[in-house]
Amino acid sequence: MTIKDENFHEKWYIINKKGEIVMESPYGQIIYFDDNIFQVWSDGKSGFMDKNGKIIIEPRFDIVHDFSEGLARFKENGKWGFIDKNLEVVIPAQFESVGDFVHGLADIYVGGSYAQLLWGNDKTKKGYINKNGEYIWKPTN
Repeated sequence: MTIKDENFHEKWYIINKKGEIVMESPYGQIIYFDDNIFQVWSDGKSGFMDKNGKIIIEPRFDIVHDFSEGLARFKENGKWGFIDKNLEVVIPAQFESVGDFVHGLADIYVGGSYAQLLWGNDKTKKGYINKNGEYIWKPTN
């Protein structure tokens, strides 16, 4: 939850079901992520903390999406990869674009993004990986 003080400065808090403030975020924005894990933002980067405010991963990701089939896609230094529910990187950031896992597979893009593929970028190649990061279908165009 965000609250603005009398000077209109935003402060972010974790509140309980009774609406009581449990703690103030040590960072800026804070979002409930999954299973008592909170996504925090600092200087445009995303990281994670537990419900007690202990930092699990310092803010380093550009973007982290919700979990799909136990894995969440993240963007770091312009490339996409996947983390598991333990917030461990299981597929390193190496793709220009990725989709969520559906039926055990995720679509991946190299040489360009999904949007670029739609706009006719000849260099963009699409493939599919499994949850171990192994190619099921190597990138082709």
